[in-house]
Amino acid sequence: MKQLTKISLTILMLSTMAVSGFAQNPDIKRTMHWYFGYGAGLDFSSGTAVADTTGMSNGWETCFAMSDTCGELLFYGVPDSLNAKLMLYNKNHQLIQNGVLTTRFDPTQSAYVPQPNNDSLYYVFYHDYAGILSGKFYYAIVNMNANAGLGAVVSKDNVLLDSLASEKAGVTKHCNGIDYWIASKMIGGWTGNGNQLHTWQLTSTGLNLTPVISTPGNILWEHGEGYCRFSNDGSMAAVSYVYPSSLYYADSSYFEIYQFDNCIGIFSNPITIQHPQPYGLQFSPDDTKLYVSVIDIADGIQNGYVSQYNLSTYNQLFIKNSRTIPLLVRV
Repeated sequence: MKQLTKISLTILMLSTMAVSGFAQNPDIKRTMHWYFGYGAGLDFSSGTAVADTTGMSNGWETCFAMSDTCGELLFYGVPDSLNAKLMLYNKNHQLIQNGVLTTRFDPTQSAYVPQPNNDSLYYVFYHDYAGILSGKFYYAIVNMNANAGLGAVVSKDNVLLDSLASEKAGVTKHCNGIDYWIASKMIGGWTGNGNQLHTWQLTSTGLNLTPVISTPGNILWEHGEGYCRFSNDGSMAAVSYVYPSSLYYADSSYFEIYQFDNCIGIFSNPITIQHPQPYGLQFSPDDTKLYVSVIDIADGIQNGYVSQYNLSTYNQLFIKNSRTIPLLVRV
């Protein structure tokens, strides 16, 4: 499932959407380099997508790359599935000093942002998902001034959530246009607080460790896998939920859309839509569409596809009935 949904979401992003490492970053040049999968990569710095197989990626899920404002690669993070770690590499594809981060396997998402008004410090947010009740959410700080510009991790494995953390992580800009909100979802359905969404504000002085906690209403049974994705204007977010007992026949799998106040960090007004195995999520550049990557297994055949939903009207029935399937991949 992880392999196919990663492929289908990548195809979608390449064929229909603007290049974006995190869609909320107004400086597109920071997203010029991608590394993913097993040794795969793309370089957009020339204006077109060029294959780049020099990266050290070794896993299907969490991966990211950070470039500077000129589009030059700074560092990237990829999973090492064999050793169950998140590895940070510099532009020369060498392991960054202190760049092995704690994780138990290949989690779905990580998040990464520059510290506002700082050209050298970068924050990486990641998960150590060890089971339904024991997942943790961490952050690390990378200083790119260290080691003659090759960087070093100066702080890592700092705990933001010490239990019940899912694999979901998202980033969006604060309404002031400078700061960032970092979001993570707690595991739903297993405990009474499973509908909580946490946000932390990153400012020019650092990370505010006191989260803003939203309880938007619906407690959905889920496993840890799935995405948290913000719209480009920061006014909405989408979260995918996977229920473990229906891993292949997913009548109990959902995704939710929320309205988001990017001035105070609060989620509200959830819209819940049942959908077979929702996994990857992405908003269209104009935020009028939501794309959901899926794997559907029937009669032993894997049909990976991407669903499209119309978000022009924020109404549950309207969005649900707007579903189309513009992209189908069979493996």
